[in-house]
Amino acid sequence: MNPTHPISPEFLHDLRSGKLQPILDAVRLDDTLLLGLRGSYVSVYYRGGKLLMLQPRAQGSYRVGFNHDYDVAGELQARLQRMGSAAVLERAIASPDDSRAVVEVLWELKRLMDVHPKMRSAHEREFQQLIVRENNRTRSANQTHYFITDIEHAHGDARFDMLGVRWLHDERRRGDRLLPVIFEVKYGKDSLDGTAGLVKHLDDMRQRLGDQGFVEGLRVNIAGQFNQLAELGLMEFNRSAAIETFSVSMDRPQVVIVLAGYNPRSSKLRDVLAQLDRFDQPDMPFDLRFFHAVFSGYAMHECAMLGLAQFRALVESLEAKG
Repeated sequence: MNPTHPISPEFLHDLRSGKLQPILDAVRLDDTLLLGLRGSYVSVYYRGGKLLMLQPRAQGSYRVGFNHDYDVAGELQARLQRMGSAAVLERAIASPDDSRAVVEVLWELKRLMDVHPKMRSAHEREFQQLIVRENNRTRSANQTHYFITDIEHAHGDARFDMLGVRWLHDERRRGDRLLPVIFEVKYGKDSLDGTAGLVKHLDDMRQRLGDQGFVEGLRVNIAGQFNQLAELGLMEFNRSAAIETFSVSMDRPQVVIVLAGYNPRSSKLRDVLAQLDRFDQPDMPFDLRFFHAVFSGYAMHECAMLGLAQFRALVESLEAKG
């Protein structure tokens, strides 16, 4: 099965050492930016929102796109004109200098996004990006067990908050022991129930992950994205010289629930957890886990991934303490 999300070798080359390299360098140096591989294009995210889209055009050039809905007051064009960059978002990227011109106006685009109401309320997506940074790119990234390969991943008619792998330290000499992981991020207690709640998402997961063709599609995408992100220098880990390429194992995927901004005094989570026993069975097509931070931050380790019974006991103890 062919992957749908990794980019072409030519696209990869232009990011690594060609006409798009200044943009990749900007992403590497700026912890608020994240690169997403989308097959026919690349997205650059800022605080969880899409900042730029890079898409191949004819003759090896690239189209750069910005969502002008963020420019509520219609002031961007005048600002770019005063900077001498009026056409920077309209002309194709055909050289490293064109990419540098885009990088020089990123702060203006980020400023527009900072004050937009959509960004100010998009806490869940911003936390997704924080998780990626903590596990992929910080000094402690090589010490964690999890790497994130994508956020807001679209696979057929399914949408996943994050995809990634678990790669234990005693497996690091092998490139074929990457366990596929699907992350579901919930911000605040109001996200736990209803039509987009936890039970509904797990019901959907059970159906989709019971389809072996669907799961194989996820595996090849995760593996392809992991390999390319590693080539682009967007994952920090010590790579064994014996590993030429990485592949995802055939083991049962993990589904990891990540809760953020939750009030431990609330009883809502306990009530939702009481409905999840049917997803914690040996015949489930996934292994259900709940992320519990060992210390402050979002560094993910295997010991921090609790089973349902462990997590339920933790929630009940926190609720009792008030």
